[in-house]
Amino acid sequence: MFPDIPVVIDKYHVVQKINQALDTVRKIKANAIKVLETCALLFTTSLLTEIL
Repeated sequence: MFPDIPVVIDKYHVVQKINQALDTVRKIKANAIKVLETCALLFTTSLLTEIL
């Protein structure tokens, strides 16, 4: 667009992008943990139902 203008990278926006990326990864991992906990609960419940 403007070939003679240098690209400026400021600390604020770099940190903002890093925080957004970390938040995305945190949400994905939290969701995965919930799924695993639900699977474990269902598996345990089905085992208890078979025993009783």
